[in-house]
Amino acid sequence: MAERILKWLAFSIGLILLPIFLSLIIRLVFNLDINLSDYTSEFLFMGVTLATTSLGDIYSLTQKGVKGIHITVLFIVIMFISLVCIFTYGIQKMGVDLSISYDQKMINGLTIVVCISSVITGLLCQVFLEKIEGGHS
Repeated sequence: MAERILKWLAFSIGLILLPIFLSLIIRLVFNLDINLSDYTSEFLFMGVTLATTSLGDIYSLTQKGVKGIHITVLFIVIMFISLVCIFTYGIQKMGVDLSISYDQKMINGLTIVVCISSVITGLLCQVFLEKIEGGHS
């Protein structure tokens, strides 16, 4: 199970966060301010990407005959995370495009919640897949 989770962390989360880490290094080198709001779009993209990848994992589980309330709950949570990510991005983009003020703290809070939620559900999907496949991946 450790190998599956390590691969998932490296390829799913690591590669998504790499551009953010590189940007942070550049900002530190040039003594520029670092604000969460500068990376909201990237984190929301990460949330949607992880959620949709998890949706594929749920599909794989159902193809293997896995059924149950946990699959239904995971599916609903994944869809909810995706919709909140898209909605949050839309609010921020609309505010910028229309020059309307919006509560950046609320956007940051929603971003943090959906990103953490997408990581947790993605990890749960990996654990379920490993239990179903029995380590023969």
